[in-house]
Amino acid sequence: MEIRKHCPEVFGKVEVWVDGGIRRGTDVVKALCLGAQCVGVGRAPLFGLGAGGVEGVERVLEILSTETATAMRLLGVEKVDDLGMQHINARAVEQQIYDGPVGLHALDRLVKPKI
Repeated sequence: MEIRKHCPEVFGKVEVWVDGGIRRGTDVVKALCLGAQCVGVGRAPLFGLGAGGVEGVERVLEILSTETATAMRLLGVEKVDDLGMQHINARAVEQQIYDGPVGLHALDRLVKPKI
């Protein structure tokens, strides 16, 4: 979220992948709304593998897919490309983002080149 606020031009130059903390289809949708092009869901399929082998993995991915599709329908969105910041309420999280000066100028006093 800090990147989106302080240098949004980056999103046009690099791919943003989100991995970690994704448990449900709604988490996938949130990550996509924040600008991710790819979302990793490694833990849930591993649990499915442990519980039911290949069929367990297939079932987990089916559940994630269904949850994601349901969340998108509830938002009135048909395509992943249509998801954006307008579909989430991030105010509570945005309040925690530092909004002061970058502070890199202070490094000039602390770090002196040795050349």
